[in-house]
Amino acid sequence: MSIGKRRDSAEGNRRGQSEERVTKENKEIRLLFPTVVQESFIDDAAEVNRALLQAIYDIKAETPNGLPSSWSCTLYTTIESQNALHNLAPFRELAAYITGKANDFAKTLKVRLDDYPLEMRSMWVNVYGKGHSQEIHNHSNSVFSGVYYVKAPPGSPGLLIHGPMADTMVHMPVTEETLLNSTMGEISAEEGKLVMFRSWLKHSVKPSPIDEDRISIAVNFSC
Repeated sequence: MSIGKRRDSAEGNRRGQSEERVTKENKEIRLLFPTVVQESFIDDAAEVNRALLQAIYDIKAETPNGLPSSWSCTLYTTIESQNALHNLAPFRELAAYITGKANDFAKTLKVRLDDYPLEMRSMWVNVYGKGHSQEIHNHSNSVFSGVYYVKAPPGSPGLLIHGPMADTMVHMPVTEETLLNSTMGEISAEEGKLVMFRSWLKHSVKPSPIDEDRISIAVNFSC
């Protein structure tokens, strides 16, 4: 099993310099403090995910649900029962791939990696059955977090990204939701996709409407 790169995108860069400043007539609008999210895909996802699925279902059969008592959502997760999957053989190659992409993300953000190298501190699995969801949260005590989609059948809910100012803004009625006024965005769940973001960024998952499992692997990095 080998993991290769299919395509990458950094949401903060993909839109290009044209969105940094929007000029019309005699006024100028600047977009400051962008919420940067990086997406990447592996080219051999089907093969990789087949092996991961077997390992995940083996873990699920033997490992109790690690759902924290503070969560009000429902799903199967190993966040508190087995959150060091990166140390297990079936997940090591994926962990290496994710670590490489985390370093790419850090370089995009001009992080001083020579002085502050990234370290994967946790990896766990989330299995969403029909009706299962994830409440709004962030990942404390980490700098970067990521989600990799092992299984995402058609109709799977995406990853909802909540704007940093969403809780403090006055939400005025708008004629159209755009980059300039939106407080939430959704990133589609696709098998083989890795989404990287800063750990303070709040995110959630809507209740799954499908009968099949939606399975993701989550990671946290510190430096």
